[in-house]
Amino acid sequence: MLEAAIRIIEDGGEQSLRTRVIADAVGVTEPSLFHFFGNREGLIEAAQAERYRRTQFEMFVPFRDAILACKTKRDFVKTVKEGLRWTEESRRIKARQLRVEVLASAYSRPKLAEQVIEAQRECLLPLIEGLEFAKAKKWVPADIDTEAVAFWHIGQITGRVFAELDGDPELFAAVGKLVQEASMSMLGLE
Repeated sequence: MLEAAIRIIEDGGEQSLRTRVIADAVGVTEPSLFHFFGNREGLIEAAQAERYRRTQFEMFVPFRDAILACKTKRDFVKTVKEGLRWTEESRRIKARQLRVEVLASAYSRPKLAEQVIEAQRECLLPLIEGLEFAKAKKWVPADIDTEAVAFWHIGQITGRVFAELDGDPELFAAVGKLVQEASMSMLGLE
């Protein structure tokens, strides 16, 4: 049910989601769908939160795994730089836009906002784990607040949408350079 809702939202937006279509597509009755999600709004909220969660995990789990594979500080610095460059890639545009779309929707939906906050905390755990590993290796300052860094970092990545909306590739590159410099400085990796 959730997968069908996600596909419909991605193809035509929230307004195109019809509970009857979802129920028919997955071979259940509408009351069964309502049993799990309460109503159409509950299904939309669950689908949006899951879309948000996926964009985060697809970014932070591989990054954490790459950090955990580092043997030296030099490896770590290289991994951080590569991870920051990866977040700028054009194939990540859709993920950034999706996060902004869901965040905007969450402002008028308290239940969705709760789900997004929960998803955000869950999804940042891999990044925090990677940073804690680096802290234990003494590759980053011992007093660094890894949770705050993780939240700051996702804000910087998501904020690139503004430069993308502007449409100026030079501006987007300049913003990316600033994010990389600030991130490296914050981690004590200049």
